[in-house]
Amino acid sequence: MSEVFHNCSRIPYLRLGAGEPLVLIHGLGEIKEGWENYY
Repeated sequence: MSEVFHNCSRIPYLRLGAGEPLVLIHGLGEIKEGWENYY
């Protein structure tokens, strides 16, 4: 997992596959494993 720092906040992200980026945004309190069936 990679991460970027912006305005003193750490933002973790995953980069998988190829092609145009797809950004999945979930609600507060959720974890990345909530998207397991989607990628």
